[in-house]
Amino acid sequence: TFGATSNTRYQQDAATTIASTTLFTAGYGNLYLEPTNTAARTYTGQGPITVQTDLDVNPTAAATNRGLLFDLGGALTVTGTTTLRAQSSATSSINTVNASNSVTSGHLDIQTNGELTTVGGAPVTLNGTDGTLFTMGGGTFNHDTISTLYMQPNSSVILTSGAITFANLQFNPTITAERTYTFGSGAITVNGNFRISPSSASAVGLNVLLGANLTVGATTTVSLTGAVASSTLNTTSSNYNLTTGVLYIPAGSGQLIANGSNITAPSTVSLPFNTETGNGRLLAGTSTFIYNGDGNITIATSTYYNLTTNPSISSAGRTYTTAGAITVLGALDVN
Repeated sequence: TFGATSNTRYQQDAATTIASTTLFTAGYGNLYLEPTNTAARTYTGQGPITVQTDLDVNPTAAATNRGLLFDLGGALTVTGTTTLRAQSSATSSINTVNASNSVTSGHLDIQTNGELTTVGGAPVTLNGTDGTLFTMGGGTFNHDTISTLYMQPNSSVILTSGAITFANLQFNPTITAERTYTFGSGAITVNGNFRISPSSASAVGLNVLLGANLTVGATTTVSLTGAVASSTLNTTSSNYNLTTGVLYIPAGSGQLIANGSNITAPSTVSLPFNTETGNGRLLAGTSTFIYNGDGNITIATSTYYNLTTNPSISSAGRTYTTAGAITVLGALDVN
């Protein structure tokens, strides 16, 4: 049995198997992978690994091409912080190897020469209840197109530090009180889908605040799982911009507070801004909604402040059609 404050250190300058914790009472306390490498080395997980406090992957090398690769052999669960960093000329990497080797950690910190790679859609879940959940300090987050990073603390937290690109990003906590998730100041890019979907047994909400511009390649969904929770995406008074292929707010679920931001849909899908009838809504503020997809586009029934259509058209026959009555409180610009 390892206590939560105990330290286990693997320092072998050789291929090494990291013992699984399936036979341990509670898992490692703190786990350090810290060899001084004379060549590239691979540490391989024997099976599922649980760390009660922190995991620190921190090799040292006097020359390049002497990195440490930690290949998972099962699920990795870390209660505290998973840190990927390196000393001198070394590099440090964790690879999930396959889809079933998930990574769950309170916090994730990827520093210079650190790298996390997910394979086959292996999920990464961050559930820390304080501090910053994901710090990108100059390292690399590699992911395939089907992988999703989940953030789900039942707490108000800072989500990110540094500019980060995700494949897919989802906030799906079960909340027991009003919670606020705040992005840090680095620009956020989601190549696939971004989904806000809290659940709760009581009438409480999850409020997500932008801290920089947000770009989503596919669909941004502001919704919920439970029948009484609410979800809000807020561009804040700093008027950070949202660019998304599709903005979807299902009926009765959530809202976008657009403030004075630009909300842009470059998508060619028929209805890029989709707010179903019901309680799901857009609060336009003094924002500008920009439709610029090179296709036949339906403009959603809504109240806009400024509304702009300015596509770069590649061929004749493009038509923009209103879905119904629209109200523009400010300027209408067809360009």
